[in-house]
Amino acid sequence: MKPLQISPSGKWLFHATPQGKVMVWDISSGNLHAVCDGHWIGLSQNEDTLLTQTPEGVKAWALQTGQEMALTALNPDTFPLHQRVLVHKQPYTLQLDLQDAFTGETVWNFRFAQDPRYHARLEACTLAPDDRSLLITLAGEFTGQAWAHGYVLDISSGGRRLKFKVNRHQPPSFFSFSPPPLQVLVPDEMYHLTLINLESAHIEQDVWVSGFSGVAAFFPLLPAVLAVSVWEPVVDPAISPFSVQFLDLRRTSGDRMRRAAVIAEFRESHPVYDMVFTPDGQTLAVLVSTGAIHLWNLAQGRIERTLEL
Repeated sequence: MKPLQISPSGKWLFHATPQGKVMVWDISSGNLHAVCDGHWIGLSQNEDTLLTQTPEGVKAWALQTGQEMALTALNPDTFPLHQRVLVHKQPYTLQLDLQDAFTGETVWNFRFAQDPRYHARLEACTLAPDDRSLLITLAGEFTGQAWAHGYVLDISSGGRRLKFKVNRHQPPSFFSFSPPPLQVLVPDEMYHLTLINLESAHIEQDVWVSGFSGVAAFFPLLPAVLAVSVWEPVVDPAISPFSVQFLDLRRTSGDRMRRAAVIAEFRESHPVYDMVFTPDGQTLAVLVSTGAIHLWNLAQGRIERTLEL
């Protein structure tokens, strides 16, 4: 799952760490509000309860107090489907199950038939916020050459709605979604982003980036603008090669390789692992390789606060 999530109200910033903790930050104060055990599952619609998956099972956390609460005391209907499913995958047998965190019942099971000569493995898998579309990526090797591609699947029918290409050397580990009308950003090549419309299940736009791109995020107030992390070698060692570029998809240039106009650039000191905008579009949270989270004030173009333990 994405390392960074922000609640719809913009009050809470969640950092899901590789060590199996969810750090809950109060964005307005910059204080660490709570540390919850387990891996992120989802957040209730009223933003008062967080679900995590631990070795002991599913746990529920009251966000106001940061204390664990009984799972049986919750109303499952307060959680959208994509905020309450457990994803169980077996990468090399290409099996995937979506399980309801409350009932334990299997919502959907998936078995992907693939020619064994391709040595396929299941990589990323994410249920989209439309509670209908499942995005997956497959990767492998055939006759000594790496390959990879992705699919948009319909969970009700199991059918493939769309096939898209991804970077064969480094498939994306997660996807970025926009507010409705629902779109998804896929970094499918080292300099390339694909914009997919999930409602119509077609590729809307291909964008080329002036540097090695990693993660991207939609600007919430204007879907035509997005932020993308960039690593670009520079001659001057005093200049950091890491940055976040803001692209305007309405302004492109070039023929075969359409490049979006860079309208702003924020320099970062370390590689960017993830980023997310606050719903009001005033702040960009950037997770860097040191584990720190930089809160960029977009109007002023500077880091307003750094969140770190």
